[in-house]
Amino acid sequence: KWFHIWQILREQKLGVLIMGEAHLDDSYKENIDTLFKRAMRLAFTPDEEAPTARAGLAFVLNRNTVEANDITTKVVVPGRAMLLKMKNVDSKNLSILGVYAPNRPYQNANFWKEIKAWCRAHPRDKPDIIGGDTDFVEDAMDRLP
Repeated sequence: KWFHIWQILREQKLGVLIMGEAHLDDSYKENIDTLFKRAMRLAFTPDEEAPTARAGLAFVLNRNTVEANDITTKVVVPGRAMLLKMKNVDSKNLSILGVYAPNRPYQNANFWKEIKAWCRAHPRDKPDIIGGDTDFVEDAMDRLP
């Protein structure tokens, strides 16, 4: 799948891709970093209980379109939300909150409460952009198969 991700980044000229269901651990990330060291950079937060089996969130940065070496990340909710700080094309600071929200309603509600509490506790880290899988639907009927 990583060759396909690189193809998408390249063809769509994307700088940053937020990926849910990343299923990464440190050794898997090292392999990807070695294979794509000139093309992409990964930053991720794994699911704490089963990192290669479920959840996990990753930022995939295209080294050809963004300055991927000058980034910082902060885990907001392990395996579910992470803040990426980088410079945009004008060399201005840009903060992106990547999310992979749970789909069960009570877990989803608690997830957003955690996000809100984290943002209040870290006012200097307010995101400019929120992206990823928010797991919002307009109507509960939209969840039916």
